[in-house]
Amino acid sequence: MILGVGPRSENYLSPDERRVFRARPKWVAMVKPIVIATGLLIPLKALMLLVDLAGPGVWLITTLLWYAQVAVLFWLIYEMLWWWYDILMVTDKRLMRVTGVFDTHLDEMPIDKITDRSVHQSWVGHWLGYSHTRIESAGQRQSLEYLNYVADPWAFYEAVTKVVVGKKELPPPRHGRKKFGGWPDRPSSDEQSEEWPEQ
Repeated sequence: MILGVGPRSENYLSPDERRVFRARPKWVAMVKPIVIATGLLIPLKALMLLVDLAGPGVWLITTLLWYAQVAVLFWLIYEMLWWWYDILMVTDKRLMRVTGVFDTHLDEMPIDKITDRSVHQSWVGHWLGYSHTRIESAGQRQSLEYLNYVADPWAFYEAVTKVVVGKKELPPPRHGRKKFGGWPDRPSSDEQSEEWPEQ
């Protein structure tokens, strides 16, 4: 944990709760903030250099441009911290997502409320190993209905399916070791349960 900020996801598990999946969003989620920050920093830096050529009489404009660059950098750092502390977990009792850098926000959905789930994986997502997933539940719309940039999507789908149908004792299916775009074999949800032991 950096500077004592950000959530510790294991703090939100009950003693008898078994964790079967845990991941943060795929790093692809950070591409957009990085592109935005780069698109702002380059023009700001170029403009500051041009203003400097005008002489010392425009120091106020130069100062404002410098502070604007610092603000963009701080925004990018905040976005990176938010991504780092965005944790998605599946346990034998609930689906939960813990987010926040300085404040912590917890969204959860009881496993027995999940009625349907769908996975959309583009060819880019298949190559890089992420998906956009929709979780439907009984009753009103939930904050966890749409999950973007889910890492290891089939391990996540497998974990949710196992706990929903109550067959956690089944051996891991072959797709639990499926390769994504040449990356090393991904662990199945059973192997992730060993990686993230019971609390």
